[in-house]
Amino acid sequence: MSITLILPKEKIVSNNYKKVMSNLVGASPETLYVLELLNGTTSPVEEIRINAHNKILELEKNTSFLCTLLDISQLRNDCISKLALICVKNAVSKVRAINIQHTNSQNIESDSINSANLLTAIKTKILQIIANACSNDGTIITTEFAILVRKIGRWDYPLNWLPLHESLRATLEVCGNKQSHDIITYNAVFLIYHIMKEKTSMRLLRDRNMTSKLAETFFPPASILWFNTWTNKWKYGAFTIESFQSTFNDLEIKISMYLDSLLLCLYSNGLKNVYQSSERLQLLEHIIKKQNVIFNLTKVNTRQNINLVKNLKRLLRGFSRLIEHEPMDFAFLDMEAFLNGIFDYLATTQEEEIIKECMTLLTNVVKSPVINNNRYSAYYYEYQGKQHDYVTSSPMRIAQRKAVAESFTFCKTFDEMKAHCESLKSSHSDANYKRTSSPLKMGLYMGGNISEHISKQCTFMFCESLSRRGGPLQFMEFIRSKFLTLTIDEIEEWALDELIPTQEPQLSLATELIDAMKVTCAESFQAIFNAIVATETSRDFIRLESILNLYSITFPSFANLHSYKHYISILCTLKSIVSVEGHLGKLIIFRCSRILNVWSRRINLLDQETRLHILKFLLYCVCCQGDSDHSLNLRVQHLVPLYRVYKETADEPIWDMIFKEVNIEQLIIGLLSISKVPIPSIKYKSLRLVCEICLEHDGSDSNTSKYLSMVKSICTGENYTLQVAESILQTSLSFLNSLDWQKCFNDDLYINPHLFQFLIDLLLNTIVFDSSSENRLATISKYNELEEETLTLWLCLLRLLPRNVARLDRTFIVNICNLFPPLVDYVCDIKNTHIPIMETSSLVLDIIVEYFALIIDLTWFFIHSRQDPGITTSMFITQNGQSLIYRHPEMHSINLDLNKIQTLALRYIQEEKNMDITVCGLHLVTLLSCGFNQVFMGSQEFVVILFNLLVRFCQQLQEAGTIPQTPNEGMGLVALCSKTSETTSRWQPSKLSPSHLNWVGLFLPIVVRWGLDCPNTFNESLLRAVVEGNFVSETIFISLMNASVQFRNNPTLQHSAITCACMFMACLGKEAFPRLFIQRKRLNTNPGGQFLRHSTSIDPSEQFFMCSDERLIFSYLLDVATATLNLFEQSKSSTMFTSPHSCYKRDLANMSIPSSNRINLCVNISATHAKIDPHKLAIATPTFVFMGSIKCTLDWIFNLIQYMSNGSEDLMTSFMANVPDKIKYILTKDNNDSSNTITH
Repeated sequence: MSITLILPKEKIVSNNYKKVMSNLVGASPETLYVLELLNGTTSPVEEIRINAHNKILELEKNTSFLCTLLDISQLRNDCISKLALICVKNAVSKVRAINIQHTNSQNIESDSINSANLLTAIKTKILQIIANACSNDGTIITTEFAILVRKIGRWDYPLNWLPLHESLRATLEVCGNKQSHDIITYNAVFLIYHIMKEKTSMRLLRDRNMTSKLAETFFPPASILWFNTWTNKWKYGAFTIESFQSTFNDLEIKISMYLDSLLLCLYSNGLKNVYQSSERLQLLEHIIKKQNVIFNLTKVNTRQNINLVKNLKRLLRGFSRLIEHEPMDFAFLDMEAFLNGIFDYLATTQEEEIIKECMTLLTNVVKSPVINNNRYSAYYYEYQGKQHDYVTSSPMRIAQRKAVAESFTFCKTFDEMKAHCESLKSSHSDANYKRTSSPLKMGLYMGGNISEHISKQCTFMFCESLSRRGGPLQFMEFIRSKFLTLTIDEIEEWALDELIPTQEPQLSLATELIDAMKVTCAESFQAIFNAIVATETSRDFIRLESILNLYSITFPSFANLHSYKHYISILCTLKSIVSVEGHLGKLIIFRCSRILNVWSRRINLLDQETRLHILKFLLYCVCCQGDSDHSLNLRVQHLVPLYRVYKETADEPIWDMIFKEVNIEQLIIGLLSISKVPIPSIKYKSLRLVCEICLEHDGSDSNTSKYLSMVKSICTGENYTLQVAESILQTSLSFLNSLDWQKCFNDDLYINPHLFQFLIDLLLNTIVFDSSSENRLATISKYNELEEETLTLWLCLLRLLPRNVARLDRTFIVNICNLFPPLVDYVCDIKNTHIPIMETSSLVLDIIVEYFALIIDLTWFFIHSRQDPGITTSMFITQNGQSLIYRHPEMHSINLDLNKIQTLALRYIQEEKNMDITVCGLHLVTLLSCGFNQVFMGSQEFVVILFNLLVRFCQQLQEAGTIPQTPNEGMGLVALCSKTSETTSRWQPSKLSPSHLNWVGLFLPIVVRWGLDCPNTFNESLLRAVVEGNFVSETIFISLMNASVQFRNNPTLQHSAITCACMFMACLGKEAFPRLFIQRKRLNTNPGGQFLRHSTSIDPSEQFFMCSDERLIFSYLLDVATATLNLFEQSKSSTMFTSPHSCYKRDLANMSIPSSNRINLCVNISATHAKIDPHKLAIATPTFVFMGSIKCTLDWIFNLIQYMSNGSEDLMTSFMANVPDKIKYILTKDNNDSSNTITH
């Protein structure tokens, strides 16, 4: 069905319209209109361009429009033709996208069918254009048109485009019988090449199978065409560039170029097992000869024929791909003829583009495990190869060459090799050969399978080719002298480009080639070593620079051949040449640093004496004095190897020896001078190395403080730039991350005291105070980009302070605590300016919580130090109007308004969208109730906060005990039977969800502390909360019991949950609680899929969790508490304070923030201890905390037994008869002795 193009009434005006129209006579209106649109897309007027673009997008689905574009693409106007083909290609892409989108869709009746019809029309039109191009008076097909054919043919060729396939195959067969070639031959070869190039890029197995079939189809006519061309013009021509140009025209050269590319594409990606076919190998031999002919032609003047250069580049790329994909094809080719053409060209010409392709090809050759098998090449050079002997001063003795163990037979054809392998197998019939296709798994002296013999023959042929030209050493010397040696002009240009060069003078492909060779023979290493240490070389610095570069490239291959004397001799040479100044001296320093850099990667494999000499040389370079460019380069270039060596050997005793011999002050001065270089990586490494040396090196002279003061000198004034601040902050954070955080908290002598002072000084220099008031923060950091790093360092510093914080330097404690009140005011000011809470970094809130815990700890230590039972925490607080001001008796500069802390806590706990902020608020409430309970528990405003939290706590327990509308299959359930009606039962989940369990764990310390300190107020509030919230007391109780089991890895929360359950039972009364618990393992559903929420009968076969006897209920509570005691005994009392919440530790930008042991201690004590006694808590150990926790829990259990027994001693007597002795011991133990051992 034909689609007529409907022309709009308004035309788009184009400036180039008349010029384009002048070449057209009798064009249709559709063609003229489309030409207007195409010209409009290149108009300088934006409105015209936009209108033309939009109109083209509207017409993309119009078949007539696309066919008109294809007609216009055949006009003799490059610009218009390209635009037309681009529009068609874009439309085809959208059509293909529609087909893919509707492949698995049921709605394919509209867009999918239309797009298929559209694609069919385009392919038909393309066939017509190709047919016209392949006629006698045809035109040359453009690259843009071939790309369009490739794009369509990727999915449709050949199965869905058989006419094109048959036409191209027939045309190629006809062209092969012609004596001369014309446009028809070029168009056919050009299109087939592009189609095959697209097909070889497809990697699925089905696509590769289709590519192989196409290769088998096109190879016979293409090979016939190539042989005719070779026989007629190429084979017998000893061409010069002039005679060549008279023999071939440009079209014939293009046909030759694309025909070579097509055949090599078929060889590398389509044809299989070419090495088994002598006829196909013969064609490859002729292509190699043709390549050598072109090599000779391009040696003279490549500018005279650009197409010839393109042909050579395509040949080299084709052979490079063939070596990469099908290296076995070279087993029966003349390897020497193939390589000699490349070697001769490299030795005589300077054409960079061709040299680049030659280097890439040679790199693929030496990387190939078939052509350059490491095992077979080592065997060749050991037994059969020819190496030159060198007089050397090397301390390594070269082993004498062994006699030839076995002569290798070279086979000319695959059939000959096959017969040879069979004869080897028959002669070694007693050997048990492993069948494998790998050339690495068979013996060298035994017969193997054919693939191994092919690999051995390829490797030997390659090694023989190198040996006849001098061997691998001579080849490396040729590459070094030709491609690694720089001229004076190149060196000066590189040296003037940057003050501190960080890149190679030139990125030569020779570097990759030499690195890929992996030559391990001792003679090559011996020659390179001789060249470095030779006296005559030390005067020729240009040659020495290239030799040093060659050595650094080949060191990984020769590393195992080095001895101590090798390293020392090379170091002596390096030390004698680093003093050379000028542009050449800068390059010499660069090369020396690269050698030290490759050595540093193997520093752990060297002996201690060698390491010591390497370190001395590096320190000699870094400590060099002077402000000249030469001295600065010498220091900077050797920083990276020094930094790497330090990171690898920092914990070894070698540094103690170094620090005794090296002037540490001079070293730090040198590193600080390096930090001024405007290179971020260099600045970071130098400052980090300074910090680590200062913090690690703390000898008897105690100069660490002086060294750190040198670092602090660059943290002030104009020197403290963004890069310096970032480097020092990140270095300090990295150092803190490398510490043992638990030891930092337990041992107050673990961290060098100078570190704390350095970090607080760093914070004071980074934080910005208001100019109008020294006690008012303006911003967290001088640079907004470093605010997160500053807060992270601040928080890490607080959390790494030791438990016995009172033993630290008083000045440091005052300096760190003086920042707390301004920080609180800063956060409160943020609230007053109506900035949302979400914009406040949670790190700031964590710092406030950590500060408050530190203030409480300092208060406890002060009370403990006075040994006066009459001193309480309330004595530290004074009333000032409406504010409660905290003042420490020994640190008068700390004036903290506790009302602001309470206000912040209230605001944070109301932020339910961000859990981190809510957790900070709950921690503040916990710390207020734990540290200053005597003050705040009687505050009306604080009681309101506690009541609201209690309601939220009960709500979480109620929701956790409610079965969801869509319960999970297999959900564990618990049944309750009330005392009043044992025939009915009610069900709820036997486990709390992770979310509910997390919230319950956060609320428990606050609720339990309230119940322990103010039981009357707590009981009244609980009764009111249950009534107002319509909470079911049984559900709350069972949820608490389930939580106590789920907190099995956290004994603090287990004890707290049991204590809270006992409080609820004692408050709400005996009649309200269930008497029977039944556990069901699976969810019970009726045939309709609905959950049976109520059941009137109990299956006797179900497992009883508890029964109606109160003694078993109390036994269950006691068993949970006793399990924590057994766990604590097994851990040998080494457990530190457990973390109630997992979010205490965070990871930010590859930096971990330690968890807060101080907050965990306060939370654990608040959640489980019956009494807050500062005299004991100041020196609390993990055993003390645990014993106080379990004793409080056991006391509540036995108090509840007495309450449930109504004063009768029968229940208590019968229950106590089965209580373990260690539980009785804890119950009768005095609190003052709770820090003793718990086993009795």
